[in-house]
Amino acid sequence: MTNLEEFHLPSGISPKPIDLQPFFTAAWAGFGRNIRILSLGGNIDGFQVLPASQPVLTALEELHLEFTDTMNLPIPNTSAAVVAADRRRTLLNNCVAPFINGLGSRLRVLKICSWSSIDMSTFFKHIGPFPILHTFSVWAVFNISFASDPSGLTQALYGVSPNLKDLTLRLHSSTHFSEVQFGDVLYQWLKGTLHNNNQFGRHLTHLQLNPPPIETGLDNLIVFIQRSAATLMHLYVRDRYLHYPEIKSISTAFSPYTSLQSLRLNVRKLPLELLDLLAKSFPNLKNLTLRAADGQPPIDFGEQLQSHRYDDWGLWDIGIWQAGNQLEHELMLVIAQCIPSVGSFWGQGNMEDLVQRR
Repeated sequence: MTNLEEFHLPSGISPKPIDLQPFFTAAWAGFGRNIRILSLGGNIDGFQVLPASQPVLTALEELHLEFTDTMNLPIPNTSAAVVAADRRRTLLNNCVAPFINGLGSRLRVLKICSWSSIDMSTFFKHIGPFPILHTFSVWAVFNISFASDPSGLTQALYGVSPNLKDLTLRLHSSTHFSEVQFGDVLYQWLKGTLHNNNQFGRHLTHLQLNPPPIETGLDNLIVFIQRSAATLMHLYVRDRYLHYPEIKSISTAFSPYTSLQSLRLNVRKLPLELLDLLAKSFPNLKNLTLRAADGQPPIDFGEQLQSHRYDDWGLWDIGIWQAGNQLEHELMLVIAQCIPSVGSFWGQGNMEDLVQRR
């Protein structure tokens, strides 16, 4: 295993019942110097083994960390819960952050996901700098992970901004927050983050975002697009289901640039006008994924399609989902008949029946 270049332990880090320090010490000694991609997940208490295992990761370029809770957390709002939370925050700041920072000069990709109930506000203030980082991903429950002060996340984003090309912000709400309450908090934070640094979010090639479910929720996404319209090639808008005018505002934000190659959207409905808009706005698009909320497309959708042609659209792969299910295959074939360049559905590659139909 001395030539191993990727190592993934997605949910195995735990302080009990197994002591993983000997395992990690042996792993780093055996193949640590060749590892380029490292992915570790588990509860925060278990991450204290990392510094003690004396990692030697001189070739590491990509780091993925996922934090979860143990199954036996103290009852919330008790003194024991406060003590446990303080201990885990200390572990994040004193064990995990130094581990990340020890790799900081080499990291090109950093992805952090937290399903933990711990406030990570100070943790993000402790990480960095990352002078050559080009991909940064944060997936967290915003009103828990940044409950006290989201400025740590802001600081981290500004720190990686100069070389940033690929940004993912999947920031969700816990169930005890209403959608409107959460949406406003998230919107105001991201609005301030963009407003206070007009260089943040420029020159991105990949952007993945879930706009908050409020009326102004798309505004920050539009700012991101306007700042990176000339370079943005991959856009993934998640969670929020968009109406046609909102999608039109997204396409307008790209004008006059047409470099987009991959697009993923959640849509309320699947009108034919939507395909017209996308074909016109993004002629160089290669991959398109649409997830529609409505259970069925319009009854005459297939008939309407047969009178449309998108001969100048370079689309290669298209995947349409309807109410959580793949759109019926026969209707997908009709769509492909209208778009001669299409050769793949749902990322599956060449489709024999599609070739035969043509």
